[in-house]
Amino acid sequence: MTRLPAFVRIGGHRIPILRKRLPKHFGYFEPNSLVITIDSEAPESLAWETLYHEVIEAINFLGEYNLPHQTIQQLGVWMHQAIESMNEPKT
Repeated sequence: MTRLPAFVRIGGHRIPILRKRLPKHFGYFEPNSLVITIDSEAPESLAWETLYHEVIEAINFLGEYNLPHQTIQQLGVWMHQAIESMNEPKT
């Protein structure tokens, strides 16, 4: 895995991705400022999974989909697995 990106583009928005210590959460999307924050102490795989989750949170907000949190959580896990598997060595 690689370091998290500095931002993600969703629609017409450039959403910064920040790393900082979050004692109660692995990450969050702030809809008022359009910023994603990921816990700086989360292990790398958890940080990536959380990033995918928060990207889906942002899509949910911007698209006004009103997805239940359980659906957002599941989509984040599956997205993380699918994208990471594309970078696995061929066997």
